[in-house]
Amino acid sequence: MSRLFFNASFPADLRGKISSLLVQLEWMLPLWVQRCDIQWEATNSHAIAQCEVMPDYRIVRITIAPLFLEFDELRQYEFLTHEMVHCFNLPLAVLAREITDMLCETGSQLHTVLNKQIDEKMEMITQDMSYVLAK
Repeated sequence: MSRLFFNASFPADLRGKISSLLVQLEWMLPLWVQRCDIQWEATNSHAIAQCEVMPDYRIVRITIAPLFLEFDELRQYEFLTHEMVHCFNLPLAVLAREITDMLCETGSQLHTVLNKQIDEKMEMITQDMSYVLAK
């Protein structure tokens, strides 16, 4: 049974193409994910795709923006792979942030720098893993 669910507002003419890419990647969803909601964000002009991971609710939400359509199918596959990989590294990012919160005063320069480094390193790991998996 598929765990992929398109939001009702997702453009019907794009569903088939996006679905064919996502079906190839569905195996990457961690076992804890009960549903992966796919939504369209027509007003986002900067993002290509985004992933929101909600482990407490067993949901992943992937948002696709119009910029996504400007790329060929191989790049689209790579972008979606990248978003799927976020599901795996989220627990590590959460742990790193919790430790940072315990050790540093919120809003301090050290707290800010550490959180920025967590963001950067998690994106690096995500991109490296998605590059390998997409090949």
